[in-house]
This record gives sequence, structure tokens and C-alpha cells, in this order.
Amino acid sequence: MKHLIKHLDEVSRRCSQPDPVSRFSAWRSASVTWVRNLVLGIAIVFAAAPTVEAAIASRGTATAVGNTTLLINKPSGVVSGDVLFADLSSVGNATANATSSGWTLVAGADLAGPRAGRGTLLYKVAGASEPANYTFTFGSGTSNTAGGIVAFSGVNVTGETLFDVTPGAISVQASSATATSITTISPNAAVVMFGMAPNGTTTWSGWSTTSPGALTELFDIQGTNSSSGAAWALKATAGATGNGSATLADSYATPPVIPLAKWNSFRSPGFDNTGSYYGFISQMANSVPAGVSSTNNVGVFVDTAPGVLTLQLRENAAAPGTTAGVVFSDFSDLVLGGVDYEFLVKGEVRGTGVVTNVNDKGLWAQHATNGLVLVAREGSEAPGVSGSSFSKLNQIALPGTAQPMFQATMAAGVGGVTTASDTGLWVVNASNNVVLAVREGTVLNVGGTNRTVTGITALLNGTTTGGAVGRRVFLADGQLTLLLTFSGGVQANAKVVVP
Repeated sequence: MKHLIKHLDEVSRRCSQPDPVSRFSAWRSASVTWVRNLVLGIAIVFAAAPTVEAAIASRGTATAVGNTTLLINKPSGVVSGDVLFADLSSVGNATANATSSGWTLVAGADLAGPRAGRGTLLYKVAGASEPANYTFTFGSGTSNTAGGIVAFSGVNVTGETLFDVTPGAISVQASSATATSITTISPNAAVVMFGMAPNGTTTWSGWSTTSPGALTELFDIQGTNSSSGAAWALKATAGATGNGSATLADSYATPPVIPLAKWNSFRSPGFDNTGSYYGFISQMANSVPAGVSSTNNVGVFVDTAPGVLTLQLRENAAAPGTTAGVVFSDFSDLVLGGVDYEFLVKGEVRGTGVVTNVNDKGLWAQHATNGLVLVAREGSEAPGVSGSSFSKLNQIALPGTAQPMFQATMAAGVGGVTTASDTGLWVVNASNNVVLAVREGTVLNVGGTNRTVTGITALLNGTTTGGAVGRRVFLADGQLTLLLTFSGGVQANAKVVVP
């Protein structure tokens, strides 16, 4: 006689290194978005099968991804009496389990992530006439779903219940993906493990228990911001399985190198000029276990390789190029490059000698060889204008094959600077020195007439006259195009060749 025993011990974990991520997640990230959580379920299916009867076997699988609903095909070869499990993950609603006509809930849980996420496990016994596919409905607000159906043959479905023991409760863990060991009571049990990552595109591998050991993956499916997977193996002898585990790959799940931390908000996301590297600034949720507080909860996260998200800068870390006791307090306007300089970011600092709105802001760039370097700081002298002082660092850019560029305003009344000559454009040259490219008050020959530059428009992101989104405009070789306004209202498009 055959039976089906189903015991569920599920746990969730916040990925430490996809989530983005996850990412991973990404962390990222999913997010991430991308923020992600994981839930790992372990189910035991067994049959005390006489040798004249077939053992329990995997009939087949089917997977799908969706948005507000999820349509999954019936696994190939399903016949009456087969037992089907649906392993579903979703984001957008943390309270409502997924449902589908004819399916029964095994377990569902709020996965306790920074974004609303839900994991649901359902089952049904196939009838004589099954539809070609099944539609699963999720709670209001659900925006992304992923899931799979696994079918098993050889299960006795004639008893009072399919479950030999009551399914276990879902538990939440912060830093691991581990399913609690259970003890089988019959030989030839089939151990099935389910994974749900409703906040990130986690990939699954390395499924295992102590006994029977390595599990064979049944499916691994990723949606835009959710993922599900399952694996199984037969356990020849009764007894404890040992904890179950799986290897999870997701770069955007949670802040890398900060175990237990969660994303809270994001800003200044973007790709490099090749579209292969991603980065953003994030404020993490304050957490005592994670060591994240209001004094260190902001960080800059950038890929060091495609899909490998890393923490590059963090609030309260020493700011390179400044005096001892000066640390970062915030970041804004991150741009990514791709050759000599990997990224350029605006940073704010606090500490010894720092005065608000005088010298508390600067630009830092990550150089492939020299590491993080200070490019410019408010309150410091503007290169090319002796005795001057930067008062505001405005727009920034980082062409993929050139050096950092930025537009800035100098303090009037210092170093001979007036309100008619206080704005300029500076670039970092091939020798990694900051040089002045053009400045208001400069006299240039335009069409045979000497004219004074009265306005500089460059490096701007915004809406153009035609309604299209504007871009920081530079050529493949790093040369920059800009709009100059001259005395008399004359305008001209110009090209700056980086020295």
C-alpha cells in the first residue's frame, strides 16, 4: 500500500550575495529591485511499496512567469491519480495566498522582506479530465509572479488524507537558506525540497540533505522579481534527513558585504556606457543586528563585473583626499564609466574642519589603478583660476572612453571671479589632472567676431524643447558637445576636445 506524507518546514533568508539583485539580485533588488527574500521548503513523499507496485516517480514539471496572475501548463504525461504540487512566489502582496480552482493550500507565508512578498505551496490530485493549464490568482497589488508545477506518480490517493503528519509551520531566518530536518518513518521515501524567492531573480543549484544527500533539480524558474525552484531524491531507509539546503545565486538580494541588512530606498540608478555594469545609491533600513544606523545607512553599490554587485562607498567611511576625521555623510548623482574611471559620484562629508555649504561636498571617482580619488571639493581652488574657490559642484559626466567632467560655480568676489565669470566646465585629462575647459567671461572668436561667453549649458539631464529626455552629450572618444551663449544673445554649439 502506498501513502503520501507531506511535511513542510520552510524558512526565509535575505541573500547576502546575489540582488541585483538579485541581485539581486540583488540583492538585487531586487529589491531590486533590486530586495529579496527566500523561502526553502522540504516535503517528504514516501511509499511503503511492495515490490509488485511501482515506486513513486517524478512524472514531469512545468513552469511559467507572470504578473498579476500566473498560467502554468499541466506537466506532460499527467494521468488520473497523479499528485501535483504548485510552488509559487510573488511580489506586491504579502498577506494573500495564491489560489486556483481545485487546488488545496499546503502552506503560505509573508516572507518578511522590505518589499511585500508571498510564498505559496498548493497541491491537488489529478482527476480523469484535467485542463491543459492552470490559472493561479494572487492578492491585490501583486505585480510579478513565478512558479512551477511538479507531478508525481505512484502515490496512493485512496486514503483518508494524503498527509501522514501535519505540515510544519513556516519560519523566518535572517541569513541562511536552510530547511529543518525531518524524520521519515518508511523506507523509499521521496524527499522533495521547494524554494521560493519572491523578491529577486535568484537561481537555484546544489540542493542537498544529509540523507539522501544530493537532490536532483526538478525546475528553476526566474521572473522579473521572483523565482521558484524544486529538487528531489529517494531516501532508501527511514530516519532523519538532516537539514536541507540549496545554493542561491543572486547579486541584488540584500546589501552585499552587509549581512542581515535590508534595502530601504534607492536613487541615481544607471548603467555604464556598455550597458553591462549597473550601479545605484541606496539608503538601507536601520537594523541593530546588521549594524546599520542613521550614521552609516547610505551606500554606493556598483557592479565590479556584470551581475556582481559590490559595496563601493558607505556613509561614515573616511573620505579620500580630505584631512583626518572627515567622513562621508551622504551621496548623490552617481554616473558610471567603463575604462580608466569606473564611476563618478557626488559626496557629502562631515567631521573635522567641515563647514556646511562651504566645503561639505565633493566629487570622487573610482580609478581602475589608483582607486578612489578626490576630483574636486567645494571650498577648494578651481584649477585654472588662481585664488578662486568652488562654491557649488553642479552637473557631472563620465564618458566611457574619457575622463570625468563636471560643471561648477565659483564664489564671486574671490580670485577675481564675478557673477559674470563664475561658471565653468572642468575635465580630468589623460594625466589625471583637473583642467579648465571653458568659463564664463572667456572671449572666443565666433564667426570672425570676438564674443564673451555669458552662459554654458552642458552635462544636463532633462526635457528638451521637443519633449524628449535630454542626455549628457559626449562622443565615443570622450569629446563633449555643449551650448554656449555669448554677449549679445548669440548662441553656438561647441565641441570640447579633452586634452
